Amino acid sequence: MLCESGDAIYHRYGTRQEWQRVIRLEAVEARGPDDPRVECVGGPKSLDIEAVNLTLSGFGQGSAAEVQLDPEEVPEPLQRIMKWETGRIGRQVTHLAAQAMIDRPVQIDKPLAIAAVQPFSRLLALIGNDGLELNEYGDIPPVDSAVLFHRLGMNPYWFGRGRAGCQPVPITFLRQAAERHDLITRYLGRLELTALGRDYVNEPLGLFWYLAERVTFTAAGFRQEHAAIMIYLLGAATDTDDPAPAVARYLDDMDLTPDDHPFNTTDDLRRR
Repeated sequence: MLCESGDAIYHRYGTRQEWQRVIRLEAVEARGPDDPRVECVGGPKSLDIEAVNLTLSGFGQGSAAEVQLDPEEVPEPLQRIMKWETGRIGRQVTHLAAQAMIDRPVQIDKPLAIAAVQPFSRLLALIGNDGLELNEYGDIPPVDSAVLFHRLGMNPYWFGRGRAGCQPVPITFLRQAAERHDLITRYLGRLELTALGRDYVNEPLGLFWYLAERVTFTAAGFRQEHAAIMIYLLGAATDTDDPAPAVARYLDDMDLTPDDHPFNTTDDLRRR
């Protein structure tokens, strides 16, 4: 797997997989007959190379040609990335895609689907068949926003509570999304359910599939889409506990850096 300078492997070991190390190839140099084949240059000197080799056998070879991944079965934007990225980044993207089993269809069961659309279901139930009167600022009244926030478990994220005209930003986004997907409408100072909203107010499973068919990529431009897919891959892959630092390195290598400086921390990535 370690073919070029900068290639790295995240390795977990121990009886309960409670220990971890990163093995990174720093340089590729000519090897003489008397040079040691493996040398630990940092960390504990008791590196069990055989144990590492045994564990890494489950990682595949790290080569696009040897990873069992059908490129025709992955999402189209990822196909573009796999074709455009060459060398180390291309191999690592393919490896991560295989680890994430991205070529296998996702199975959505009923509880998962219902949980996914809970914010919309709560909003539709709050409006109800009788509609919901807005306050003088055109916002959902604070008492109703508080009920919705509490039911969604988001109380800690309401900044500016009590200020006049202060509708929580997440509620605003939720309203806008529901209006954009034709679930609710504003009429004469009230929020009303549309015909679709009334159909789905008590049908969360149907609501899930309705929304799933309408959701499109929202990233502006291929570079942002590229970065978003990389974040997804690292989050879904199985060989890292904290995807943020690893994603940051890949985005740096692809020149997807904010404000002309590299990603250095998890916070940098979250701001992105």
